[in-house]
Amino acid sequence: MSHQVGGVRALITIAAALLLLAGCASAHHTTPSAAVGGVQTTSSPVGATVTKVRVFAPFDRSGAPTAGVAAHRSGSCFTTSITVMAADAYRCFAGNSILDPCFVSPDANRVLECYPSPWGHPTELRVHKLPTATTTVKIARPWAIQLVGGQRCLATNGTPSILRGIPLSYKCVDGFAGMRKYTGRTMKALYRASDGLVGMKSVMIAWSSSTN
Repeated sequence: MSHQVGGVRALITIAAALLLLAGCASAHHTTPSAAVGGVQTTSSPVGATVTKVRVFAPFDRSGAPTAGVAAHRSGSCFTTSITVMAADAYRCFAGNSILDPCFVSPDANRVLECYPSPWGHPTELRVHKLPTATTTVKIARPWAIQLVGGQRCLATNGTPSILRGIPLSYKCVDGFAGMRKYTGRTMKALYRASDGLVGMKSVMIAWSSSTN
């Protein structure tokens, strides 16, 4: 009888050891983590979105506009751009339309290329003179952004609405967006679609001006 009891105890001991080893193997395959300052942190997920920053160049090496000219107009410029931060960018009039930013041609200081967006075709604007006393406006935000899913959004200069404490200062194809303060390599934007749906989205591409 004592031999049978001893055999049962041995089997129980072996089963417990096998369960312990299985638990250790399972833990080995979980996401690596580390305790930092008493807080448990995990490694970044594979394939996380990293925002690509593109520096916009209005002219190519030959001095020609980087995109085909959409129209030719005459007008006047009254101050530096308030859309992008660039020493050679101005805010101008063509009839009743405000064009901003308008970049001075490297070949002629009274000819400017006014881009509606980083991906648009410019209006070529001829002026009699440029403003003399101007100061470059400090602008930290990107000129335009593209969200996950392909939605493009362009910075606006009017008074934006506020949502969750974030100014929705970007007009998108189908809604509005506002940049959130960010750290690391991924920008985030609060997006409100025209149907009222609201959500935080990663920024795939951010366009800056040529000198900011």
